[in-house]
Amino acid sequence: MKRRVAISIVAVFVTVVFGCSKPEVTVAPERMSCIPDGIPTTDYPWSSDPRKFSFVILGDKTGGGLENWPIFDRAVEEISLLNPDFVIMVGDQIQGNTRDTTVIREQWEEFWEHANSLRAPFFIVAGNHDVGYPEMYDWWKREYGATYYSFDHKGCHFLILSTEETPRGLGEEQMQWAVNDLLQSKHARHTFVFMHKPVWIPGYSPDFLSEFERLEAVLQDRNYTVFAGHKHGLEFDTRNGRRIFLHGATGAGITPREAREFGVFHHYSHISVDADSVHIAIIEPGNILPSDISTRPFREAVRGLLSTLPHSPEGIGTPTVRTGVTTSVTNDLPDTVVVKVDYVGGAWRVTNGEATRRVVVPPNDRASITATFSVDEADLLDLPNLRLLATYRGKELLSSDRPVTLFPDEELRAVPDWNVVGPWPVGEFTPALLPDYEAAAPRMFSALGPERDASLDATYSANGTSLQWQAVGVSGDNTIVNLDTVFEYPTPINSIAYGTAAVWSPDNRIAYALLRADDYIQLTLNGELFEGGRIFRTRPTDALIALPLRAGWNTLMTKTLNITGGWSFRVQFADPNEELRFAPVVPE
Repeated sequence: MKRRVAISIVAVFVTVVFGCSKPEVTVAPERMSCIPDGIPTTDYPWSSDPRKFSFVILGDKTGGGLENWPIFDRAVEEISLLNPDFVIMVGDQIQGNTRDTTVIREQWEEFWEHANSLRAPFFIVAGNHDVGYPEMYDWWKREYGATYYSFDHKGCHFLILSTEETPRGLGEEQMQWAVNDLLQSKHARHTFVFMHKPVWIPGYSPDFLSEFERLEAVLQDRNYTVFAGHKHGLEFDTRNGRRIFLHGATGAGITPREAREFGVFHHYSHISVDADSVHIAIIEPGNILPSDISTRPFREAVRGLLSTLPHSPEGIGTPTVRTGVTTSVTNDLPDTVVVKVDYVGGAWRVTNGEATRRVVVPPNDRASITATFSVDEADLLDLPNLRLLATYRGKELLSSDRPVTLFPDEELRAVPDWNVVGPWPVGEFTPALLPDYEAAAPRMFSALGPERDASLDATYSANGTSLQWQAVGVSGDNTIVNLDTVFEYPTPINSIAYGTAAVWSPDNRIAYALLRADDYIQLTLNGELFEGGRIFRTRPTDALIALPLRAGWNTLMTKTLNITGGWSFRVQFADPNEELRFAPVVPE
């Protein structure tokens, strides 16, 4: 059912950008019709109090967490009891990741089955899971209207931006609109800015940050607060003396932490505006917490709490390999941390005591735990799992359970230059059939064009589109080949791409390498499928593999399958003495 976004409301004042004049802040006994068509909200009466009001922010529902509707429903129940003037959700209302309009409609219908219980006007923000593909974007525009918009309420201004208009920024059209909107609302007693992606955090395109700084320059002489979602973790910070929030999840996929200071727990936020004051409460079902419960310094201290450094293995190429792992604890938190380290499974033998270690680290102190191992080289890839558990004030703060890393980062060399070609659509992927990869992704086992003719001057065809090899390089810290920047935007789903490169070895040897792919990858070495065509799924850690290189040049081919989201791959060789050489193609 289409959500009407033009609503008659009490004492709501809309920015002149939409053609409504701004009336004085007065009590209006009747509804006003100043909210324009095309804004994503619902028709619900507003409070008539001219100065004091409250609203609620909901976090991401999707990006995993498909089983978490009870959490979202509980939040909706409590919000209705709080009786706010309105509700704003920071994006990712649906799971998305589809071009099928029937699925898009079904996902939105499912969302509204839960969200319609809100007894307040409800504004939604466009997230990457909502409008990430053209069909989803078109659905939003047709059913809900604007992806970015603004409105005024009781002397406060609300600016809702879309971080999904272009892959690299808000876009000049939106920026010009937003700057003009802010200039025309400069007399607001407080301005609230909402967006899905936290574009002020490093890691996005530089355009996002420069655009945000441009908006900050316009906002600098007024009171304002900024909210975003996307990361599924709560983080409070200040920029230029103004509060800025990374809002956590309300039902999206997370691994909750008992220590609330780390900010990984389901919550929503209650904001009350009283004259020139803005009060913010972070609410977990059954718990109301202060807005600064999770500060940036605390979270940064948690991020730096544990580090694991593998020792350089000794005896590679001999019957027995010796190695070790050191876990360092840096406690910059205000209270004691207890860290437990455990090595579980695998063929490695601990040679310096027990497999389980425990250390108590007071605040502003340091500690380290070292384990040494021996292993038969034939069993070198049978890695133990390193289990880390850090508790703070008696509650779990951090936990990790993943295979031990065999080689230090400084001994790894990424293949720097590739040729890639694609995409080939391969039909639907059926995860329910896993671990039978041949049934789940049958075309991963079909020899497409490059497997029959890998010459770089070859031209292939996929669905009537001509495909040719493209040169792609990586450099510096960027060791990953990002296929989603090579091919069309948005990134093709259920598609395959090939990559090829050459590796020179001074002799016949087993070369150990780390393999990473988003989502699945298959390797061919010198024309032969590696390990019979094994499919690698490398989350959460890279796969350690042993490649039988021959003396001279070897040809490596990757076949990477994208199911949804990002699309990338990387091959890193353990080469401490830099004996290997790399090229995009075998030299003449």
